[in-house]
Amino acid sequence: MILLKPTLTKRVMFAVLLAMVLIWFFLMAFEYCVARWVEQHGNPALTEFNVQVIDALNDTINTADAAMIAASTDRMISKGRERAGVGGVFVFQLLDNKGHIVYRSADSDASLLESSLEPQRQQVISGKTYQVATMKTQRWTVVSGQSLLNPVWILKQISSEITLDVLVSIPVALLPVWLAVSTGLRPLRRISERIAKRSADDLSPIGVSSKYMEIKPLVTELDDLLLKLKTTIHRERGFVHDAAHELRTPMAVISVQAHALTQAKTGHDQVEAERSLNAALKRASHLVHQLLLLARLDNPVRPERTAVDVAQLLRRDLTAFASLASENNIELNLEAPDQLMLSIAVPAFQSVINNLVDNAIRYGRTNGHITITLQRDDSATSLTVVDDGPGISATDHERVFERFFRGSGLDVSGTGLGLAIVKQAASVLGGTIELTNNTAGIGCCFALRIPH
Repeated sequence: MILLKPTLTKRVMFAVLLAMVLIWFFLMAFEYCVARWVEQHGNPALTEFNVQVIDALNDTINTADAAMIAASTDRMISKGRERAGVGGVFVFQLLDNKGHIVYRSADSDASLLESSLEPQRQQVISGKTYQVATMKTQRWTVVSGQSLLNPVWILKQISSEITLDVLVSIPVALLPVWLAVSTGLRPLRRISERIAKRSADDLSPIGVSSKYMEIKPLVTELDDLLLKLKTTIHRERGFVHDAAHELRTPMAVISVQAHALTQAKTGHDQVEAERSLNAALKRASHLVHQLLLLARLDNPVRPERTAVDVAQLLRRDLTAFASLASENNIELNLEAPDQLMLSIAVPAFQSVINNLVDNAIRYGRTNGHITITLQRDDSATSLTVVDDGPGISATDHERVFERFFRGSGLDVSGTGLGLAIVKQAASVLGGTIELTNNTAGIGCCFALRIPH
């Protein structure tokens, strides 16, 4: 059963065998075409025969002696063709310088051969096509003719010569190919053996070096994949640990306040316990919502893109923040065209809007201003959210997009996931998110850029 399993070695060997078969067919076709062309455009065998007869008669003057030499040559040629199994009909005749026939082959077609001034030409005799060659000297004229050979006979003769050569060359060709393939696949076997011996937690580089250029990219990509997998697992483990830590606080508060609510003896105590319980539940619900949203954005299967008017979508989503902005005496300003069509993953775009605007309101200053700008240029569509709040320290600019990271000096509660969600959503949109300082000198400027 092992022999029936597909392997690269078998595939290459089969390809070599197929190549040999194709070579055999090509040589057969080539030799056949050459044989037919030679047969019809100057048969060298006829010319050589005429030369030999003329050379044999070079010193012969008597016609009787010439006839004897021609007859002897005829018998020799006939026996040779019979032993070689040559197909077709060969005839010739010998004439003197007066045009009298000295000798002609026994075949009746020989009497119909016609001499010509051309070295060779075709002549139809008794329904058969002959290639006829004529050679003249001062004393003798030799006219020989060979009927065109049967194509099947030609193919058999060519096959008998080529097939043996091809069969002998097959093992000679297969042996070095098998050795080359077996040697070339050895690094792959080493890679598979090392991977098979590894534990599930071992994500270190494979450590297999190869001199073959085709194997090096595979090893490099495998090592890169293991490194990415190691990084991902480390990040996910950290994420789970941080999520559990963040959830522990609101859950503990919920437990304490629920107990306080059941033990409250006065109405004031009940109200305070209920308020604290609702705040803890709201915080836990917000954290769970953000964790689920981040998990959806982390999905390697990208959501479908939809053509949507992002200007109208932005106006609709900002309406939901009107009351929260009013509570903090913050003015929301929108600068956007009346219409801007864009093919995007709508939930990811809304995640960017909601988190950036929510952060700008919650961390902004009272009586502040927030400006949201949507515009398109030749290469990209950009969304910027600018506030005039306390801003973010320049040392924290690189870390604000990390999960559960919260900058120093903040007195507003949060989960540290909002900007991490923004960064992941920007990646889903195929764009980039950048944080810079407000050009006015205070506050932050978050810029989302989505290339066309």
